[in-house]
Amino acid sequence: MSSSETNPCDCDPDILKSGRCVAVVTGGDANIIERFVKQIAGATGEPVDWHYVAGRAVVLATGDRDKVRAEIYRSRLNVSLYKDGAFVYGVFEQ
Repeated sequence: MSSSETNPCDCDPDILKSGRCVAVVTGGDANIIERFVKQIAGATGEPVDWHYVAGRAVVLATGDRDKVRAEIYRSRLNVSLYKDGAFVYGVFEQ
């Protein structure tokens, strides 16, 4: 499940509580980050969401985080993400 439809900055409470950081995205606005995270969740079928920390979008996942990280790594070169001013700052192992 991705962020709230009414406010893309609302992180799913279950993912916020038990999710692990898989990536940090910098730049772009909340709608750009939301589209990217929904793309990752849709491609993997895993629970993925995000929230802001210190002006950066922290992407959290539960379930198969290796699968999520692999998709983020593959998708990080998404031209539209860069065109919209966002950049995957890091993909993290935990």
